[in-house]
Amino acid sequence: MLLSSSLLRRLTIRRFLVWGQLALTLNALPLLALGARLPVLRLVAASFVAGAGSSVSAIAWDTSLQERIPTGGLVPGLRVRRPFAYLAIPVGLLTVGPLSQGFGPYAVITVSGLLFVVIAVLPLAVPAVRELPHTAPER
Repeated sequence: MLLSSSLLRRLTIRRFLVWGQLALTLNALPLLALGARLPVLRLVAASFVAGAGSSVSAIAWDTSLQERIPTGGLVPGLRVRRPFAYLAIPVGLLTVGPLSQGFGPYAVITVSGLLFVVIAVLPLAVPAVRELPHTAPER
């Protein structure tokens, strides 16, 4: 996290949210490594890269929110978003067991990783997300 945020501090990125969504796809790497039954060291490496991607994504998201939403509207907006964001967790936990029994755990993990990539890039289909400019700070 420290490495990726230090790197982002030095870069000038015009479409920060796009890069954030693309970096989010790296979170699928550990799932895909598990699904492919890769050795532990490769799983650790995939997890390290996923952590860097997660950091970039979080920084891009938070920066975009702070640049575009007025101070008074930030908290109410997040109150609406948060319950929907966490709704997928219990649904996933309830379905992964039966799906693993039916299709096998490695198939479910692999499909989950691929689904994660699709869901991560799906917001980029919206032109307003793709074209949102980042207001780079003056140096």
